[in-house]
Amino acid sequence: MARVISMWKQGELNGALCAGTGDGLHAIEIDWDAVCDSKAVDQARDLTLPEAARHLQINVGSIRSLRDNGYLREVLHQSPDTNRAKTYIAWSSIQQFQARYVTLGQMAQRQKTAAIHLARRLDREDVPPLNCGEGLVRVNDKCLVNWE
Repeated sequence: MARVISMWKQGELNGALCAGTGDGLHAIEIDWDAVCDSKAVDQARDLTLPEAARHLQINVGSIRSLRDNGYLREVLHQSPDTNRAKTYIAWSSIQQFQARYVTLGQMAQRQKTAAIHLARRLDREDVPPLNCGEGLVRVNDKCLVNWE
């Protein structure tokens, strides 16, 4: 709301405001495209930990290990409305990570097999998972698993 008031004071919402139903703030209707500029779209590409885990098909604990060991970069976004800061995984670091590594979940999905069976096969073939200091994360270098 603070951002909307600030934009209104600066004249950035001309033509995007109209009278809605209700009293006070409830009577304000704003065109969504007028409030969400191109910078908001760029920030939306950065993912929260659960979103990054879903995208990479691994668990949130593994995302934390990858972040803590420098494989993924964390960025801080501050909400202009509430001034609350929230951490995200940078989309650019996810792309760099995916250029070199593949997760067990991604391999299992492509091969249409259960991840546990694939993990056992990789262990038998002595393909090492990624070492993240305190433990191993089921992520492999694409070169080691002949991934395209």
